[in-house]
Amino acid sequence: MKNPDLSTVLAEEQRIMDEYATDYDSATLANSYVYQLERKNFFCWMMKIVRGVGDPTRMSVLDAGCATGATLEYLEQEGFAQLTGLDLSPGMLEVANSRALSRTTLLQGSIEQPPFRDQYFDVIVSIFTVHHLLDPGAFFRMVDRVLKPGGHFFLLEYDIDCGVAGAGGEGLRRKLGDLARACIAWKNRRALAGKPQLLPQFNPAHRLLNLAAIREAIPNPERYELRQESHGFVLPAFLPVLVENSVLDQGIVYLAGGIDRYLMKSRSGLFQWIVGRRLE
Repeated sequence: MKNPDLSTVLAEEQRIMDEYATDYDSATLANSYVYQLERKNFFCWMMKIVRGVGDPTRMSVLDAGCATGATLEYLEQEGFAQLTGLDLSPGMLEVANSRALSRTTLLQGSIEQPPFRDQYFDVIVSIFTVHHLLDPGAFFRMVDRVLKPGGHFFLLEYDIDCGVAGAGGEGLRRKLGDLARACIAWKNRRALAGKPQLLPQFNPAHRLLNLAAIREAIPNPERYELRQESHGFVLPAFLPVLVENSVLDQGIVYLAGGIDRYLMKSRSGLFQWIVGRRLE
């Protein structure tokens, strides 16, 4: 589809996510072992930054594109007391509601038309959401309006420049990854067969972004101090075939994680962690 409009993109995104909702947290497509580890490490990094500037119990937080509420549940466990989850999908929000989040308000709505007053949040976090938007600038316009001066936004996103995703994923790294993944998939075939199978589906606007595109999407870049870290050079080669309860797979994670930490300052990984601090 060429040049989709916003209503078409939102309708298709909602349809897909409603269809995914029931199995989203247990399917390898969205929540394989590698994704679980990446989110966990990202949250630890985020919390170190947040605790360095204030008390989480006194901060208001928005999870933009909250899906099934897994991030909100983690943030409640970390002590945040004023949490809001925003998502387009009623199905996802129904699952989030089942978590019985005691300090969280869940709202159905779009990032393009956020139902919040100006300068309301101290922290905004978004996990694998911005690349679904027709206009990535919509997220940053929302941030620019509802984030307090001195507040932070955090993104966990893919990086199209990594060489293992999208158009960049046809070289030697991809071939070696395919071979390794096939071997591990055969080893874990019984465990993987027991997980829900979700077919990849994408709305018409779905595409991966690099840091340059993200910078370009920020409407008032002079207001923000931006920092990016690259992660996931080796470990994503094993998406989505590693399983949590395998000693061998845990060893692969340990080894691959060490290599990734060594390479993170010189190479682009599949995942980019971005933090922006509003200066005014």
